[in-house]
Amino acid sequence: MKMRLPFLKRHSRTTSKEVPVTLLPSPSKKPPSPLDIPEILEIIFSFVDDYTRFKTVVLVCREWCIMNLGTCKEVVWDGTWESQDLVATLARVPGVGYIRWHSEVGHDQESHWDRLIKALKSNHERYLKRLQQQPPREPSSRRLSMDGRRDERCEFQMSLLFKACPGLEELRAETDEGAFYLPGQWIPLETSKPLALRALVLRNAHFLQSSLEELLVLTPHLKELKLINLARGNGCYPEEGQMTSKYQWQGLFQHIRALPLRLRSVHFSVRDEITTDDDLRSMLFGVCPRSTDWTLWASDLKPLVVQSMNELPNHITNLDLYWHDRSGCLSAASDTLNQYLCASPHLMHLRMFNVGFDFKHMDVHNRAGLRYSAISEDRTTTATTLATVTSGKPGSRDEAGACPQVWKCRNLKTLYIELHGHGDEMIKDPVQSRIIFGYIAAVCPQLRDLHIKVPWTCRSNNEVYYPAICLQLEGGLCHLARLRHLTRLRFQDWTSGTSRYDLNWMTPLGQSVRYRRRRQEVMAQWEPWLEGEAKQESGMIRTLQGDGGQRRDDCTLPAQLCDLGLLRAVKTMVEEIDGDGFRCWPEIQGLSLTGKFERRPQDELQSIFPSKRLSIF
Repeated sequence: MKMRLPFLKRHSRTTSKEVPVTLLPSPSKKPPSPLDIPEILEIIFSFVDDYTRFKTVVLVCREWCIMNLGTCKEVVWDGTWESQDLVATLARVPGVGYIRWHSEVGHDQESHWDRLIKALKSNHERYLKRLQQQPPREPSSRRLSMDGRRDERCEFQMSLLFKACPGLEELRAETDEGAFYLPGQWIPLETSKPLALRALVLRNAHFLQSSLEELLVLTPHLKELKLINLARGNGCYPEEGQMTSKYQWQGLFQHIRALPLRLRSVHFSVRDEITTDDDLRSMLFGVCPRSTDWTLWASDLKPLVVQSMNELPNHITNLDLYWHDRSGCLSAASDTLNQYLCASPHLMHLRMFNVGFDFKHMDVHNRAGLRYSAISEDRTTTATTLATVTSGKPGSRDEAGACPQVWKCRNLKTLYIELHGHGDEMIKDPVQSRIIFGYIAAVCPQLRDLHIKVPWTCRSNNEVYYPAICLQLEGGLCHLARLRHLTRLRFQDWTSGTSRYDLNWMTPLGQSVRYRRRRQEVMAQWEPWLEGEAKQESGMIRTLQGDGGQRRDDCTLPAQLCDLGLLRAVKTMVEEIDGDGFRCWPEIQGLSLTGKFERRPQDELQSIFPSKRLSIF
């Protein structure tokens, strides 16, 4: 049976005689809009975080996609990876917006660096060629971040970098140990136009101050200048016959003031030199007095700075603290910082580099002294061997009943923290890890970027011990699942002794019936622990009531902190995760449990627990 569909003929682009029909354009034209101007769009997009740009903005239209895709695209290289992987990494450089480059001593870092420079130069030349044909929206590389451990011979030519990538907007070069050398002039000889550089961060670098000052003349768009722990020589300390550099803040300060720069953040510190109060005052208030972004050397938390911070508790939104190559715990600085955090609700980004923060400030209920029996290596047999060690007075309890202080920075989005434990509060048992994870999840619910470290060694009662964070199920890592906006999470390598079920609740496949059942079996073996924990808690309450002490429950603490450090809180959280419909970290972009850079959670877990199957997560 044949059917006639007249509406198809009426809307057809051709007649029955195959005569083309010209479609007339609409008489109405779209009125011009400010959004048609790329420069205005770029300013608007600069206020949007990278995750939103990559996941949402690029879907609006082709123009917005082209403008933002290059900015959000990222290439990562870790010098500890296999050399053959470098080819694939460099192949992704064209059109990339951000390069993160990490190298290690003992690897072929010079060859890797030369190949990166070559790739950047080739990418820029291709960009210029396309620019002659038609104005493209795909930019050359804008941001380059380099960090790692370098030997004393490590150096690279800044002039070659700016020649290969003149459109570079952000350069961060840092090393955790030693120093790297930036020899000669930094400006390419053929360069006469201003550079696009907006941010320059150098940590543990060695160079001529005159080279920096010449560069600043050609960087009118510079907004961030941070020169951290500058080295006078290539190594940690200058040796005889080695070229040394002299740095002078007042000379640099006058040079900056003579230029048309509008800096938003500035820092200047030299290794083993104490910053005077006059230099500190001119650095904080002379260059950019209205800055909301402060970077300080940890020992510079002096009365002058503390007074200024207390006078402006709601003014500073970004705070970075640095210390020497090896981490140090400055008790006065740690106490001062904690007081500031407890009075600063507007702080949004806090980063501590080699600066120890005393763990005791997180233990608001003094539960670090709760005692549990040691778990056997074979955790499948713990049900018959567990016997909680109870005592009338847990080791670190404070019977005075004073209500503790809690951070007020509820909108904190970035937290890099290195935790130290001294006295009786050593960071080595699961209970301390539960306190750390529980406190961060409860007090900072808006976190996006989280990096947690502990030092390789720490002192407790004049004895050296090796701190460690517990990533096993009883360590309470699951508390961080409450951070619904988390995009990046990084730890040191604490995965020894962990099993798949301890960690794979982070991924959808890890929440399968098989692994849910396994976690339930493990938690069933916690019953002796939970019973002993309840006895210690009730015993402490009776002690406080009998002595006329004030109960902690009377303090106005967040409800999420009531069970801080307790194993029962972990059990409750795991049951919530293993319930129907739970999705862990819907915005997560990268996770690192063992390495320097983050990867997708399933890729990171696959590297920790390799399997012959395609994927077990």
